[in-house]
Amino acid sequence: MESLNSIISSKQYHIFTNTGRKGGDIGLRFKKILYYAARWLPNNNYGLLWIFYLDGQTQKNKSMKIESPQEMLVILDILRNEKPVYFDPTNNEIATNMEIVGEAE
Repeated sequence: MESLNSIISSKQYHIFTNTGRKGGDIGLRFKKILYYAARWLPNNNYGLLWIFYLDGQTQKNKSMKIESPQEMLVILDILRNEKPVYFDPTNNEIATNMEIVGEAE
């Protein structure tokens, strides 16, 4: 079975938790995700993901094709269980802010 790191690094979509900035500043390129929609097409073996995010005062959205069921599950898990979640529309990166280890939500 393919490891999670190899699944993530082999795709154009990246998921990571930003821990490198003081105070958990996620950076200017990341936009706060407002909501999302997802669809899996089993006959075609790929999924569609729509991310709706805030860019300044403007709500924008971006659609992405997800070709791996495992990757779709990881992305949906983060979107469902983490808060807040951010999106970089240029690089298709999904990120959380810094969290305390073992924190239950």
